[in-house]
Amino acid sequence: MKIIDYVIIGAGQAGFFAGQTLLKQENKTKITIIDEDLDSFYYRASLKYMVKKRVGEKELIGTTQSFFKNKRINKIAQKVSVINPSDNSVILGDNTIIHYKKLLIATGGYSYIPQIPGSEIEGVYPQRTLEDTRRICEIADRGKFKKCLILGAGVLGTELAESLVERGVKVELFSNRNTLVPRMLDSRAAEIVADLFKKNGVKIHYEASFSKILEDENKKVRGVETTKGEIIDCDGVFICTGMKRNIELAKNAGLNVERGILTNNFLQTSEPNIFAAGDVVEIVDDKQSHHLIDLWGPAGDMGKIAAQNMMDNSNPIPYNIGAFHAYTIFWKHNCHVLGDFAPKDLTGVETLTYDQKSSTTHNYYKMHFKDNRIIGILSLGEARDPIHLQHIISEQLSIPPNISKKEIIERGFDYERILYAKR
Repeated sequence: MKIIDYVIIGAGQAGFFAGQTLLKQENKTKITIIDEDLDSFYYRASLKYMVKKRVGEKELIGTTQSFFKNKRINKIAQKVSVINPSDNSVILGDNTIIHYKKLLIATGGYSYIPQIPGSEIEGVYPQRTLEDTRRICEIADRGKFKKCLILGAGVLGTELAESLVERGVKVELFSNRNTLVPRMLDSRAAEIVADLFKKNGVKIHYEASFSKILEDENKKVRGVETTKGEIIDCDGVFICTGMKRNIELAKNAGLNVERGILTNNFLQTSEPNIFAAGDVVEIVDDKQSHHLIDLWGPAGDMGKIAAQNMMDNSNPIPYNIGAFHAYTIFWKHNCHVLGDFAPKDLTGVETLTYDQKSSTTHNYYKMHFKDNRIIGILSLGEARDPIHLQHIISEQLSIPPNISKKEIIERGFDYERILYAKR
C-alpha cells in the first residue's frame, strides 16, 4: 500500500503555503495537494484589481501545474468525498483511495447566499472566486452593468463597490448594520470610509437588506424590493454577505467542529494526524476562547505553521493570534489592523487616537497600549509600517523610557526606534 507523507486538501492560500513549507523536508518527501478548483492557486486578495483593470488574469495566477511537478508536489484536480481517520485515508470523487501519514484540511469556505426570494434569477452573482470575477469582468466589458446593488458591506462588498465604480458603474451598497466593515473598522473609521464612498458617488443603505429580488419579462434581474419597502431598479445584484466554512468533510469524519474545524493553538484537530489551516479553522486557545480568522494574510501564516507542526510534533509552534494583521485599501486610504486592534477586555488598556486630514488623505490611527507595550492598532490613511509594527506587537517589545506614547501615535513616527532600542 502506497502511503503519502503529507496530503493537503485545498490549494488556496493556506494549502499552498503549507506545501511550500513542507518542501523544506528531504527530497524523498511525498506531498499531494487535492483541490477541485482548476484555477488554484491564485491570489484571491487581488481579484479586486482584476475588476479595476489594474492586473490581468495571468498576473493573479500564483503557480501552474508544472510548478507542482517540478517541486515534488502532486496536485490532483478532484473533490475529496470522504476522510477516514481510522485508517489515515481520503477517498476521492472517482473512488481513488489515498493513504497519508499527516493530513492538512485547508478547504476554506464558500459564498453564503441568504434565502432571499429571487436569488436564483439571472443577474444575481456571488463574488469570491476567480471564476466569479471573470464573469463580472465579462459582463462589465459588454456594457451590461449600468447600475448594480451590492448586499454586504464588509471587506468584500466595499472592495467590489469601489472596483465597479472605477469601471464606470453606478453602485448602491447595502449594510444590514449601521456601519461599514465592522470586523476591521471602529465607528469613527467607518464614518471616514463612508464619506469616501459618498464622495465617489456610492449610495449607502444602512440597516437594510433585500426582501425580494425582482425579475423582468426575460427572467433577468430588474431590481430589488428592500426590507424598508423601497423598490430600486438595477442591472445586477451582488451578494457579498460573507462565507460559510467548508466543514462537512471534517464533520463527517468525526472531527470536532462548531462554526469551523476546532483546533488547538498548534492547528491540530481532535485527530492527532490531522491539522487544519485557513478560513475553515476555529482555534481554541489555552483559555478556551474561540477564534475565527477568515482573512487572506493569516491563512498563509497558518498554513506555514501547520506544516511545521506536521513535520515536527516534538517541538510544536503555536499560531500567534496576537500577531494578527489584515489589510485593505479604501479609495487610496490604506487600512491596516494589527494585533488586538479591538480589545474586548479593556482592563489596564490605554487607548490613544490621531485624527487629522492632510492635503490628500484623512489619517486616523487608533492604538492600544498595555503594560507599556503596543498590543494593537487600527491605521487608516497614509500607511504606517505594518512589518515593524507586527514585530513589535508579536515580540511584546516594551516602549523605551525616552519615547512617549503620544509620540508613537503621531503621523510619521519611526517604529525602528522601538524595534531596535537597547533593552
